[in-house]
Amino acid sequence: MPDGSTVLVEGVTITDQAFTDGGGFIDDGSGGIAVLLTDGTFPRGVLLRVTGTIDDRYSQRTIRSDAAGIVVLGSATEPPALSSATGLVNEALEGRLVQLSGQVTSSLDTLTTAVALDLDDGSGPARVVVGDTTGVDASSWARGVRLTLIGVVGQRDSSGTGTAGYRVQPRDAADILAVEPPATPSPTPSPDPTSSPSPSPTSTSSASPSPSPSPGSSVVSIATARAAATGARLRIRGVVTAQSGLIDPASAVVQDLSGAILIRIGADVGTLARGELVELDGVRSTMSGMLSLRVSTAPTHLGTQSEPPAFRGGSGVLGESQEAWLVAVRGAVVTPVLRSTAGTVSFGLDDGSGPLRVSISPRSGIVTTAIIRGAWFELRGVLGQETTGREPERGYRLWPRAQADIVAVGGPPGSSSSPIPSASPSGGPVPVLTWPGSSASPTPAGRTTGQRAAGDVPQLSVSLPTASPSATTTAVADTQQATAGDLTRAGALLGGAFGMALIAGYLAWRGRRLRPDPDLPSEEATADDGPGDGVIGPVELVPRLAVVPLSTLGTHEEQRILPPI
Repeated sequence: MPDGSTVLVEGVTITDQAFTDGGGFIDDGSGGIAVLLTDGTFPRGVLLRVTGTIDDRYSQRTIRSDAAGIVVLGSATEPPALSSATGLVNEALEGRLVQLSGQVTSSLDTLTTAVALDLDDGSGPARVVVGDTTGVDASSWARGVRLTLIGVVGQRDSSGTGTAGYRVQPRDAADILAVEPPATPSPTPSPDPTSSPSPSPTSTSSASPSPSPSPGSSVVSIATARAAATGARLRIRGVVTAQSGLIDPASAVVQDLSGAILIRIGADVGTLARGELVELDGVRSTMSGMLSLRVSTAPTHLGTQSEPPAFRGGSGVLGESQEAWLVAVRGAVVTPVLRSTAGTVSFGLDDGSGPLRVSISPRSGIVTTAIIRGAWFELRGVLGQETTGREPERGYRLWPRAQADIVAVGGPPGSSSSPIPSASPSGGPVPVLTWPGSSASPTPAGRTTGQRAAGDVPQLSVSLPTASPSATTTAVADTQQATAGDLTRAGALLGGAFGMALIAGYLAWRGRRLRPDPDLPSEEATADDGPGDGVIGPVELVPRLAVVPLSTLGTHEEQRILPPI
């Protein structure tokens, strides 16, 4: 929104109002933002309603308000921290809680009211700023120390570019999850002077087996593995978020706190089950534009672990930064739902920020009969990519994994009964999202069935609790919208099917004679609507479909389709 706009926002406070000199932060589940008060206070962990004006403060998006503009609605649970690579702390995460894990790569800088350092997991450094009032003792955080921490992403860009100055700000000592001292390198053993290698047979010189890591190979973060050169041999540890066989028989996906990566593993080597914690040795490679790890040795199964929280992003915003991540997105089905000969179901989902391709594997076991164009869904899954080297930023798609990843939100526009099962515990009416005209937005608040605005058509906001659709009468009229009174008179003329046939024949004969219809408004009566409206003659007739609730007709009138005129 433009600077100076007045906004009303409700969200959970993830800090108090005095967290930084730029205010506190709230998060509504879709994003976070700073709130700066001229007076008044709010605590951490409550649901807060804020009314204020929006602008930037050192490029940090901020709502400016005061005591009169805030209302505490009650206590609330903070949203979970989003796992992020250090190199991906940017505008998309501003105002959100994130969790980072990496190595301190700078000296400790003393600021006016805080200390700061750089943390890097191999994907690029993130600035960590620890305020003096947090109670966190960072004095021992020297270079080489490994940290795992949670903090709020803020921005203080003094360069004027608007793209710098991002920092992660822990709130208290509980946000520091782990501090590991620098690893002490083991001394390198001297070679045994008495041993001499045996000459290798000449026949073996033609074979060059791939190097395998030793059992003591150190584990690197997935972000480090993604940043490694193609062909590098690495060992990673993570939780399986897409099981073997979902994408194809030889693929799976593993994620840790820093990122996620596609795993290429054959059935002869092993299989990966969703929710498993595994260690994998492999070689960095690429498949269809997607960074991957090619595994040729059996995985080490370490048990089970909960999946990381899904990253929520706009359908048109998800891209390389979230490749292979577990993500969640909500939107409308905006393309035909297609099924390939292999059984894969695909369609486009759009929340208004741009379409995202969704690809549902037949191996997922997901029932797709309720997915139709215009219906709204919230989907979870792994963000994949299939592209070529010439278009490295294209081909992103969502891979749902199970039926629970498909949640219906509403039916298509204008539907009187939704194919989606009711989400109401009492089995009551199912809300149906409809759009006026071609606009891709839900029914405006306060609009009910049968109400119309200028240039609009009747909209249905709630479907009936039974499978029987609401009765309607459909008519084709001229560009002057028919009124209820016109339809009432038309219904009285059409007393039955035989009468309708006679009228249709008469209208066809009259059309050939190019005579005006005495039952339609005359040229004089419709002059305000434009020249020639409602007149059959040299001016082109433009038919228009009008959907009229049956309640506007008399109680004894029948439903019928009026022929074109």
